[in-house]
Amino acid sequence: MIVRPLEVQHLRAVAALHCESLPGDFLPSLGPRFLEVLYRGMLELDVACGQVALDGANVVGFVIGTLDSAGLFGRVLRQRALPLAWHVARALLRRPQLLWPTLETVLYPSKERAAGIPDAELLVIAVQQTKRSSGVGERLVDGFEHDLRRRGAAAYKLTVLERNPRAQRFYERAGFTRAHQFRLYDKAWLLYTKSLAQPRAAQESTDG
Repeated sequence: MIVRPLEVQHLRAVAALHCESLPGDFLPSLGPRFLEVLYRGMLELDVACGQVALDGANVVGFVIGTLDSAGLFGRVLRQRALPLAWHVARALLRRPQLLWPTLETVLYPSKERAAGIPDAELLVIAVQQTKRSSGVGERLVDGFEHDLRRRGAAAYKLTVLERNPRAQRFYERAGFTRAHQFRLYDKAWLLYTKSLAQPRAAQESTDG
């Protein structure tokens, strides 16, 4: 298995894995084609950082994020407005109750704003069920952090559902610190941050 930078040819499989792994989340409810268009826009506009885990030619995990979560949706929506609106409209016709979560998603960066909170963000990480607990998630995070450092980020953030203690333990083991709580989609979320001052391997050798 290898972990390498996310590229356009991976996006269809990444979108399918996102929907399969996180079916209760809002963005997968808009469908895999919406996600594929969104992620393509992020890559082509160079506002995304991403890694994929490949088992042969198969995508078994991915992580995607950005250096600027506040400006991300604005840039992608401006440049990809028509295809994104088409897929959102189709989803709303099937499920009108998605209207409010759609609006919340556009406004969501304001939920995270607080003094000292970094702009860079890990947006989504997913691993195929059969590959979980095998170190794939850790390798994806390591690759993502390497990319963020290369692009000049000093720290980054991510959000986790308060009712997901397993994910919280994963990120706390990886060196994240809980910053604050907020509400989105009528659910409680925790925001975590992590400094990128030095790679994890260097931290472990220093601690040892």
